[in-house]
Amino acid sequence: MDSEIKALVIKCFDIYSRKTKIAEHIDSNELINLVLSKKHHYNPNKGSFNTYFATITKHSMIVLYKKDEERIKLVISRNNKINQLLND
Repeated sequence: MDSEIKALVIKCFDIYSRKTKIAEHIDSNELINLVLSKKHHYNPNKGSFNTYFATITKHSMIVLYKKDEERIKLVISRNNKINQLLND
């Protein structure tokens, strides 16, 4: 099951990297590990394998992108504060 999930995550990652610029900021190994950590929630009686894990992959990509975006904003604000203190 893990190899099938990895293949699906890589496929989704490649598709999103062609369509959006979000994938530029995401580490694929971190994405795979995040999706694999959610595999115990999968219930085959409630939905298809591809749909469930593609949705989890998309959501995980957004979460990782937001974390990276917040980190970048924090570094920029810190640099601005340092520059302001040095200029005073």
